[in-house]
Amino acid sequence: MGVDTTVGAMSPLPTPADEPATGAAALHAELALIERAERLKARLDAATLPALARMLATAQAELAAMRRDTPRATAAFTPRELVVLEVTTATGLGPTEVGLRLDLATGPATRTRFLTDQLTAGTTTMSRACEVLEATTGLPDEDVEAVARAALAPTRDGAGLSVTLFRQRLRRAVLAVDAEAAAARRRAARARIGAYTTLHDDGTATLTVTNDADKITAAMDRADAAARAARAAGDPRTLQRLRADYLSDTAIWGHPGPDSSFPTLGRRPAATVWVVVPITTALGLDDSPCELPGHGWVAAEQARALITAEDSTWKTLLVDVDTGHALGLHRTGYRPSAEMIAHVQAVDGTCRGPGCHLPAARCDLDHDTPWPAGPTTPSNLSAKHRTHHRVKTQGIWHAHRDPTTAAITWRTAAGRRYVTHPKDWLEAARHAPPRRPPPDPHPDPPPAKPPTSPQPHDPPPF
Repeated sequence: MGVDTTVGAMSPLPTPADEPATGAAALHAELALIERAERLKARLDAATLPALARMLATAQAELAAMRRDTPRATAAFTPRELVVLEVTTATGLGPTEVGLRLDLATGPATRTRFLTDQLTAGTTTMSRACEVLEATTGLPDEDVEAVARAALAPTRDGAGLSVTLFRQRLRRAVLAVDAEAAAARRRAARARIGAYTTLHDDGTATLTVTNDADKITAAMDRADAAARAARAAGDPRTLQRLRADYLSDTAIWGHPGPDSSFPTLGRRPAATVWVVVPITTALGLDDSPCELPGHGWVAAEQARALITAEDSTWKTLLVDVDTGHALGLHRTGYRPSAEMIAHVQAVDGTCRGPGCHLPAARCDLDHDTPWPAGPTTPSNLSAKHRTHHRVKTQGIWHAHRDPTTAAITWRTAAGRRYVTHPKDWLEAARHAPPRRPPPDPHPDPPPAKPPTSPQPHDPPPF
């Protein structure tokens, strides 16, 4: 790319002087240290771009060689996918971020030169360079630099470029260059439509729904109207709580009632999802955390409330008490039964690929030893994200399952070795802290202080 990214030429961070400065001089010195560190981080990020470009070239050569030997095996897997998968697995970075970094490393110089120059100079960050590149995806190469210059220009007051101002400038610059970009951004935004949950350790959870603006605002307006009607009718809950209950109950049971009186509001739903509760926790003998596979963990008290809710049903998953691994089922033929699919999904919990936490219910079920050489049993089936399934099936990555421990050892195209393990369903019970005894409802009163002898009055001031 013609960019000097020699890390060794960078001067080290300043070290504190023997005599620490005070006041404004001390603040200035510490601030200068932080600014220097931010510039160094940007330059280090710039130094990784040539490595990404070389990885892509190597992947292209390796896959081309594999295709010559087995033409059908690797036809569907691209060099870009391979590089992104290797980097995300090794570093934990997200695939979208790695893909944008790869675009920055390998894109046409007319499209990337200004951004890489800014990174090398330490005047912008990798995240902002990638954001500019993503926002200008539909623009001609010659327009990208103009947009980047407008978005990353120094501020008039000399302060740092805030995230808000940067994004305002970026949107304005893209629209100024090409009005069609606005429509492209709207189309790209629709790809983000979806819903997901986040469980919190305080017993609550957050449901995030992204959809068309008119649908979201209409849903909130309806929830707000119903909540205000309930408040006017004497419901003691806050409007925020009523809106949340309205939206949650509508999603669970359908519309809670035409008169907005919420006849079923607040009723705990039956446990219609997997809740992994050790029998000792279900019986109240311990308070080990319990898992909602694919979602997260809940407190023992919440799990007991779920499994005892009206209409809840219990299912058992037999596990080995020593290893915590689920015991197996068997089926002849290639396709596993519905019971076996549910069983393996519960056993694995998430994808068995390294570094992947996609819920098992959203993964493929793969024969670790290909059928018919390998049987259709839980001991030879594992949940794999479609990408990990493909990279293994096409022989680009290799995976070997240990028949004794059920650990899967992966070896990637880069020669990295990773080992994934089946879920230990008894882990929470094994490592639960000791149960705290309940507080004494009638504690002994504190000992009385010994009486003190009265002090003589101070003499009058004369």
